[in-house]
Amino acid sequence: MKTISELEQEIRDFVTSPRKRAIVERDLADWGKLVSSLDVIGDTEKAFDSYLNSKEPRNFGEKYLLIYGVLQALYIQSDAVAHLHEALDLTYAHDAEIYKIREIRNDSSGHPTKRGQKGKGRAFNQTTSSR
Repeated sequence: MKTISELEQEIRDFVTSPRKRAIVERDLADWGKLVSSLDVIGDTEKAFDSYLNSKEPRNFGEKYLLIYGVLQALYIQSDAVAHLHEALDLTYAHDAEIYKIREIRNDSSGHPTKRGQKGKGRAFNQTTSSR
């Protein structure tokens, strides 16, 4: 199975070939969205690689930063994949697992004080947290 980085590079090589680029560049807004999406996909992959190769966090602050960062990078990357599809005029819908991850991100670090019933917010179970 190909990695995301390999797939990103294949798409980049394909759309920047002289014949294809001329077609895609006709709409500069889509071209910009396409290139930006590919850049973001590549950048977030570097963030994930860094996370996977990082040392054990020294304290809860570092743990929060790493987890919030990973969740945000997943959210950003899934948006970039959707925007890549838009730029190429392809149909796309987040799969169920990506949707769940996006909801976890929103519940935990997106806007947790406004999530829940009728925007009243909610708190996580404090008994499971070691602060």
